[in-house]
Amino acid sequence: MLSAHLAKPDVANYILFNHYQEACRNNVIKLLLRGTLLYNARRDVTKVFKYIIELEHVIQPGGALWRILQDNDTTALAAQRLHCVTKTITLLSKVLASVTIFQTEHRLFNGEFYFKRKDYRKSLVQFSAVLSGFLKKKGQQNPDLLINGSLITEHEKSDE
Repeated sequence: MLSAHLAKPDVANYILFNHYQEACRNNVIKLLLRGTLLYNARRDVTKVFKYIIELEHVIQPGGALWRILQDNDTTALAAQRLHCVTKTITLLSKVLASVTIFQTEHRLFNGEFYFKRKDYRKSLVQFSAVLSGFLKKKGQQNPDLLINGSLITEHEKSDE
């Protein structure tokens, strides 16, 4: 039951049960260890989903961030609006880093990370590119979000 919540059932059943046909001491120990790893993964993924829920609340359509992004002129952003956009980029970075760490620590889940029927990592990077382009249009400092969740500013890019 636990495996069905965390992985595709056919993959989980093959890995957990069909692979160990014989009921022997070694197979039982391996299954118990895999069960422990699944419980640990479940605990860790709840932390990731807490960050995702926080981010989804911030970027929801009709929210404050979307009203800021509707501003089409090229004048610089007010401090409060700039803080909102940069805080969102930082939160995007935190979510992407936590997803990357989760997938690194739990090798069973090292493929795409789907949330709302889309590869969430790609959608985070795409949304970050939108925010980055918005800041560039406004003439503000423009951090880029790497696929691992790291933020790079213009200053750090020129040093490389």
